[in-house]
Amino acid sequence: VQTCALPILVRIPRARMQVEQPAVLVGSTGNYYHWFLDHAARLMLLEDEPACAGLPIIVGSELASYERDTLDRLGYPAEKRIGVPRETVCECRDLWIPSLVTQRTIPHPRAVSWLRERLARPGSQPTRRLFVSRADASWRRIMNEEEVEAVLLRHGFEKVVLGGMTLDQQIDLFAQAQVVVGGHGAGLANVLFAPASARLLELSSHSYPAEFFSALARTIGQTARRLNGPIVGAQSRMPHLWDFTIETRELEDSLKDLLGAA
Repeated sequence: VQTCALPILVRIPRARMQVEQPAVLVGSTGNYYHWFLDHAARLMLLEDEPACAGLPIIVGSELASYERDTLDRLGYPAEKRIGVPRETVCECRDLWIPSLVTQRTIPHPRAVSWLRERLARPGSQPTRRLFVSRADASWRRIMNEEEVEAVLLRHGFEKVVLGGMTLDQQIDLFAQAQVVVGGHGAGLANVLFAPASARLLELSSHSYPAEFFSALARTIGQTARRLNGPIVGAQSRMPHLWDFTIETRELEDSLKDLLGAA
């Protein structure tokens, strides 16, 4: 199999499980962003297909807490889910497979609106300026994060580390966001729950130009900017994982532009 310009050898597991009843494939992932836009958003399509009404969905058996919480809130509690263990081939007699609702890095506007209507919570007047830290990450780190944080603190930002927060806590936090600044990473998917008036500054490296989160923000109607910095070494063959730095003078200029945006 060829993917991301790298060959991958796929081993077919020996374990098997059978699903005799009709079901819908939703799947699951260990990535917060891809869970919402590549998996949960596909449930929107079931509302347009009467034959899928009431059918159970097929997901991984080891769901993350935010995946379970999302499905509970979208009307798919545990009794409506069929969990497939890792390293297992699932054989289905009658399987519905909803299409993806993203194209490359661009989410479908209807899917984004559908998720916001069902998951986001209207907050009070958004006033918080959030710096989404990647201090707890193992890759794509901002190697001069302390310098970046110092600049942001001067502009009224607060540092947040999302790794230990529940889904509800993250939704409530971003409902209050006026401005969001953070390194490219799944936590920025929380702009999905921020007001349409929010502004985003995505920090990344010159080696990875993908605009998942800027594209998501613009789909919502939010103002989005991006600031790239030089990489710090090449830690693997995958450029999207490389660490980087951000020039503080360029950050100041970007903040001036962003905070002055209407």
